[in-house]
Amino acid sequence: MGRCTRGGLAKSRLEAILSTMQSLNIDQASAYPLSMESSSTFTSDDFEWSVYSVCPSSLSSFDRRECPDRFVGRISELAALRDWKAVAEQPPMRRTNVPCIVLVLESPHIDEYGTKQPYTPWPANGATGRHIRKRAGLLVPPCWNKNETQLYLINAIPYQCSLGQATRLYRSKVFREAWDSGARAYFQGRLKQIYHQGDLVVNACTVGKPGPSLRALVEVAIDEVLPHALRSRREHPFRWMSDEAVRRTW
Repeated sequence: MGRCTRGGLAKSRLEAILSTMQSLNIDQASAYPLSMESSSTFTSDDFEWSVYSVCPSSLSSFDRRECPDRFVGRISELAALRDWKAVAEQPPMRRTNVPCIVLVLESPHIDEYGTKQPYTPWPANGATGRHIRKRAGLLVPPCWNKNETQLYLINAIPYQCSLGQATRLYRSKVFREAWDSGARAYFQGRLKQIYHQGDLVVNACTVGKPGPSLRALVEVAIDEVLPHALRSRREHPFRWMSDEAVRRTW
C-alpha cells in the first residue's frame, strides 16, 4: 500500500500547496474561506449561479441534479459486479463498525448521469466505477481485514462541473467557482458526517489543468476538518488501469 499519513498534512506539504497557489496568483483568503458549520448546503440553484458566472451563455446540456454520496458495502464483494446495479437495487445499506475507506473524487461527469442505468445519478460510473470495483482492494491497509473493509464514494462537488462537455472546457473553472461559492463548506460538512474515527480518507481527485490544482484545494479542505484522520492521496480511479497505477501516490 502507498503511504498513509496520520495527523494531517505535514507542515512542509501545506507550505508546498500554498506556495504553488501563490505562484499562480491565487488569493489564499478567497480560496480557503473560513469553514462553515456542517449544516451548510449547496443546492442545484447555487451550482447554476456558479455555472453562469463562468459561462454566461445558456448551456442546456448539463444535468442539474445532485449526485449523492454512496455507501457501496464491502470492497471484497465489488470485483464480481459489472456495474452498480446490484448495489443500487438493495435496500439502503448501513455501514458497520469496521473501518471504511472514504474515496473522494472531484465531481461527476457524463457517465454518472447516464441513461443506460436506471439508478443514476450515481458516483463513479463507467470506466471509473469499473476500476474501483476491480482494484479498490489495493487501498486497504495491510493491518486491516480485507474481507470486511467497506467503501464510501463521495464527490467533493456533487454536481456536473464538466457541464457534460469535454473536461478541458469547463470542469476546472466551474469547480473553482463553485468551490469558493459554498461547495467547499458543503463538502466539509458531508465529509464530517460520513467519517467515523479510524476510517481511511483517500483523496483521488484529478489535478484539473489548467490552473490551480483541484486536488490540492480538496486536500486542504480535508485537512481542516479531519486533521488527525488516516489519509492517503492517489491518482484518479479513471487511471487505475493497473495495480501499479492504484498504488501511485501524489
